[in-house]
Amino acid sequence: MQIYQLFKKLKNVYIIQLPQGSNADAEMEAELRKLASFLTDRFNCRIDDQALRQQIIKSNQQMRLQNELAMLCRANPPRLGGYNLAKILDGAEFIFDQQDKLQKLNSVIDQASVAPNSSEKRVVVSGCGLNGLIDKIIKPVEDLGAHIVAFDNCRWGLSPLCDENIAQTNPWQALAKKYNNINCLQRQNDSIAKLIADTNAQALINVGLSCCSVCQIAYDHKQIPTLNILTDYTDDDKDKIKDRLVAFLAN
Repeated sequence: MQIYQLFKKLKNVYIIQLPQGSNADAEMEAELRKLASFLTDRFNCRIDDQALRQQIIKSNQQMRLQNELAMLCRANPPRLGGYNLAKILDGAEFIFDQQDKLQKLNSVIDQASVAPNSSEKRVVVSGCGLNGLIDKIIKPVEDLGAHIVAFDNCRWGLSPLCDENIAQTNPWQALAKKYNNINCLQRQNDSIAKLIADTNAQALINVGLSCCSVCQIAYDHKQIPTLNILTDYTDDDKDKIKDRLVAFLAN
């Protein structure tokens, strides 16, 4: 928290308090309403229920396509590599025209074919969001002959959709439920075990960020080899990580 207090000296910062009590959805809904009030005052805009409903529908359209792309990685043989999925979804965040974004994602799905390394070791990558670490972590894994079949993180795993039925009566509640189901808030050992089983994975690489306490959970799954990596966004440990990946994937 202290780092965000320092950010406040440079930029406008609003901090959302994550739910701590037993009524997580109500707590998150209250936080989202506070955020909306802050944005309304800051930007002299109006955020109403109908606008939220429309945006929820648009967001769900994108999430469905991203989930379809994620399932292409899980196929056997896979029709999309994990590195390509990461680059596609990372790049999509910088396409601000919604229709253009949907068209590009649809085009990737239509053109998907059997991925390189499709007969090699199937790997699940869990932990932190890997934006900024694609070439440091993901590319070396597949360059070494493995195939990433799934991500379990807040960015590129199967994304929960916002419940459009709930949104018809209370879009704030629908948003709260969606955010409380984000992987980094709900990650448990049993969910990782289910993902491993669902994807027929043969190895797990768990990546933690030194700057994110939520994503510093180490795993030790008895059924498959597991590698825990704690890193940051610098390249200082790039060679060390590469050596560890070489040794891990050779087994």
